[in-house]
Amino acid sequence: MSMIFTLPACGQGSAEGNSLAEDGLNPKKSKKTWVNLRGGVVLPDFYKRSEDAVRSPVLDNPLVGFQGGLSIEMAHSRWYGARVELSYVRKGAREVFVEPGNTLESTTKLDYIQAVVMPVIIKPGLRKVQPFIGFGGYAGYLVHVDQSLLVNGRARASTINFGDNFNKLDYGWALSVGCYLGRHPIELRYEAGLAELFQERKIPSSARNQSVSFHFSL
Repeated sequence: MSMIFTLPACGQGSAEGNSLAEDGLNPKKSKKTWVNLRGGVVLPDFYKRSEDAVRSPVLDNPLVGFQGGLSIEMAHSRWYGARVELSYVRKGAREVFVEPGNTLESTTKLDYIQAVVMPVIIKPGLRKVQPFIGFGGYAGYLVHVDQSLLVNGRARASTINFGDNFNKLDYGWALSVGCYLGRHPIELRYEAGLAELFQERKIPSSARNQSVSFHFSL
């Protein structure tokens, strides 16, 4: 579902208009803005984490997250556009620690309210199906933490309040490649965090969010 608006652009002069039309920036043509509902599937992970952790193979036991929210597509022409998003996103990681006689699997689920600003969306100028590449940044606020532990394949209860170990604010950069089908983008995105996940005074380990996700809109 989407709502579309038109932002009129001002400008005069036929010579200038003809020149700009060649670049897809004709001021006589309106730039379009609309709102989409968005959803997606996220494959999250941590990077720069403890050297004791062994990565769980993605195809063996992946951690899958989901996200949903709204996006505002702004000032779109055939050649460029911009976007602002607000979503509920699940990130985290599944880690395996091996020591003599024991295998510990830790699954951490981190739920964020996340905003993404993508001021650079570049398109080749096709009319109906428009491939694109977009770059921007994100900032998220941690609203829920869930962590489960398996020791030698058996659940292990814990009384630790894991939420106290994580910083509330996460931020980083995002790169998307995809295609606009009319007003509806489908895309593959990589996000890399720049903020430390753990509060240093509680867990002296460096780790940051990263994720690969598939997005679609309605």
